[in-house]
Amino acid sequence: PKCYATGHPISNAVMLAFAQGCGGQVVPPSRLLDGPAVLYGFLRGTDTIYRHCRWVGREYFYIDHGYIGHRHFDGYYRVTRSGLQVRIDSGVSRAFADDRWRSLGVALRPWRKAGSFVMICPPSKAYSQFQGIDPSDWVQVVVAEVQRHTDRPITIRPKPAGRDDVSLQSQLDDCWCLVTDSSNAAVEATLTGVPAVVLGESAARPVGWSFSDIESPRWPEREPWAHALAYHQFTLEEMQSGFAWDHCRRQA
Repeated sequence: PKCYATGHPISNAVMLAFAQGCGGQVVPPSRLLDGPAVLYGFLRGTDTIYRHCRWVGREYFYIDHGYIGHRHFDGYYRVTRSGLQVRIDSGVSRAFADDRWRSLGVALRPWRKAGSFVMICPPSKAYSQFQGIDPSDWVQVVVAEVQRHTDRPITIRPKPAGRDDVSLQSQLDDCWCLVTDSSNAAVEATLTGVPAVVLGESAARPVGWSFSDIESPRWPEREPWAHALAYHQFTLEEMQSGFAWDHCRRQA
């Protein structure tokens, strides 16, 4: 594998750890080389390598912030084989034990079957540029679609939120559901008990809603999903040891 490091300290640390675990080579993201590609984020040239992999059908492993406990250096990073976020169906999710989930010390709160408003979380500026999305157009279209299905008030939460803004967890206290493209806010909301409508690649999709569920709600089982989620994120030490590489190669 070729691990494309951008020169940024975090990119360098992640790529070096993964390369040590998979027996790969750390290279700059100047052009697509032979072998599977390993990418951290989609800035400073890795976006081009990602597109080239998609164009020619090259296998790639995408690394980004973890789903849970996503701190740099001493936290978790998600790793996905040929995708931006893991795809967890109901059959796959039941194959994972609960040990890694329990080690996180995170509570899976009951579904919150109350709430007054719908929260919309637009994609970030960087992600919008990467995917060719016009954020204003995205918000306009999504708001109109939400209004086709419910009369509930709508709150827009931009990313990144301002320094003085309330936290996502605080805003979720009276939230009926959250709508986003691929933001990890969907995972955070789902763990908190607030359903999420996801429109792009998202690990929360298997336990998420569609627009039509907003006023005809359903409450999927989440425990197997949470167990599987914990098995698709890794520490730098787990990358360096080869544990992450061995696991990710078994992903469908």
